Amino acid sequence: MTTSPDDSEYWIYYHSKAALDGGWDNREVYLQRFTFGKDGNPVFGIPKGRGEMTRPSGEVKVEMDSLH
Repeated sequence: MTTSPDDSEYWIYYHSKAALDGGWDNREVYLQRFTFGKDGNPVFGIPKGRGEMTRPSGEVKVEMDSLH
């Protein structure tokens, strides 16, 4: 687990198999935002896997700052 560059969001890294066969050779790493419930426990939601995602908050600023 980690936070966004501006510390306003929480993100989890996780891995999953791309197919049922292949053992450890077909693992992929994903990043997904999560929140916390009223009880303080993390709410991870449904794993999204592949596809487009919203970038972590503050990431674009960090990129732009590194160019200057």
